[in-house]
Amino acid sequence: MRNRFTALLLACSFLIGQAIAADDDGLVYIKFEEALRAPKIKLDLTPDVKLVWGNNKATAELGEVAKPELYSRSDWDRGFRNDRETCLVAFSYALNAILRDAKIRNYDHIIDIQGQYKRVPSPDPDSFVCKPGFRGSDVALSSRFARSREYEAQLKAQRESPEYQAKLRNRPLAPNVLLLPLAPILESEAGKKIIGNVPLHFGEDNVPAHTDTFGPDTFGEDASIRRFGREGACTKAILNALTNIVDEVRGEKYQGAIMIRSFLKDQWAQEPLHYECDVSGSSAEVVLLATLARFPASPAAAK
Repeated sequence: MRNRFTALLLACSFLIGQAIAADDDGLVYIKFEEALRAPKIKLDLTPDVKLVWGNNKATAELGEVAKPELYSRSDWDRGFRNDRETCLVAFSYALNAILRDAKIRNYDHIIDIQGQYKRVPSPDPDSFVCKPGFRGSDVALSSRFARSREYEAQLKAQRESPEYQAKLRNRPLAPNVLLLPLAPILESEAGKKIIGNVPLHFGEDNVPAHTDTFGPDTFGEDASIRRFGREGACTKAILNALTNIVDEVRGEKYQGAIMIRSFLKDQWAQEPLHYECDVSGSSAEVVLLATLARFPASPAAAK
């Protein structure tokens, strides 16, 4: 009788634990630590990218820190997986997507990693939230990309090396991609009218002193080749992209934008003051990457 009572007590404890793990909406909370040790999922972890979870702080001194981004992924082929297993699979999809973008954008830190549900952070910063469904589960992770000061110095030295410059210049352009200079655009009447008094700084070198940033973000635009011709459509598209950057600066109440560079198909242009334009379809397409910034007040302005 005593053994039966003990078994019943253990069963009740298990059920209470499960009830705590799932709220009234059927949400499941899983510790990041548990997810990283889960044997049935594949994570593309690398020592080159440091992960900083929840409210923890990076041990390295950080330079550029990007704005928060939300990655939502689903496991829609759950098969015979239970709720917890399908939540872990969805978590792996979201985290791997973040890791992939960190590598593409040349960041060595991912910080402020939080679980979210309906854009509300998880009440436990060390856990993510999962919504299991009949066919699968949804997981959303919020995070910020960042570069350590040490890594920024390494990247700068790499960009300045003759080997890197030669490799960049010799990288073949994709078919139907044009490499065009930015200077004629910026010096044109249309370009000056768009930019106005908003400081725009191009390239990753000679970045002016700034107090805080927001970004980077991509600004992609296209224009009709049939209407403007190939290079004319590229000009129209790049002017539209610059308009979007200036509008974003003003809308977010920043002062300017820094480290603006071409980022077509997730690749830098061969020359920092040039942009790549895809003319393979009926429209010319360009993509710029830019970071909004505020600048310290000059002594003259402070008087």
